[in-house]
Amino acid sequence: MHFNSIEYLGLAAALFSTVNQMPQAWKIIRSKDTSSISLYTYSLLWIAVSLWLIYGITIKDKPLIISNIISIIPISYIYIIKLRNALSRKESI
Repeated sequence: MHFNSIEYLGLAAALFSTVNQMPQAWKIIRSKDTSSISLYTYSLLWIAVSLWLIYGITIKDKPLIISNIISIIPISYIYIIKLRNALSRKESI
């Protein structure tokens, strides 16, 4: 497979977009503390990634599908833990 320089830029963007939530998820896995995280922000992020995933599926773009499936995993984890903590009144939304 041959890539031109702009495609390498796209691959780099996809890589960073895919792994950008991993450090936050890892911190929450260790501490279970989500007090500094906005539920609204993660709601919007989850919606955005879900829409990109649907778009990728619709146009049958495998890199887009794969990167968004990988992205939605830590985003969903963070969202669920934040929601659980907020509902148990440990912290504000």
